[in-house]
Amino acid sequence: MTMMCAALISGGSAQAVGANPWGCGAKVDHPHQSHTNPHAVNVHADLKCTKTRVPRYSIHVTLYRSRWWGWEKVGKTGYLSGTNKYKARTVANWKPRGACHHYKGVAEFMIAGGSKKITSTVFNYNIEKIKGRDELCVK
Repeated sequence: MTMMCAALISGGSAQAVGANPWGCGAKVDHPHQSHTNPHAVNVHADLKCTKTRVPRYSIHVTLYRSRWWGWEKVGKTGYLSGTNKYKARTVANWKPRGACHHYKGVAEFMIAGGSKKITSTVFNYNIEKIKGRDELCVK
């Protein structure tokens, strides 16, 4: 079963909506300047299950920057997989060395157990892109 993302923008995050037996939700926050490293741009991908632990999961998150020709994959891609968890987080990041860009985070989520396997792709942009303002500049 593939769950297509109906991205809802809420509180700076985009999330997948749909039903699954574990009550899991997939969320990507907007790419932003890191709170721990002022020279980096981060994007977090979160999986949270409310009903029970999901038997198997994987999260793959990628950070893109705007270019005149489209979106370019940049930085370190985050990947995490595991078993028997209520929640998990992975991060993609990049040090732009003073460049200004709009950023997009794209995460692919997979949850599975028994005969069920559900996948979802969720994306989100930095706040400046969403609000139509100037690009995010990180030194």
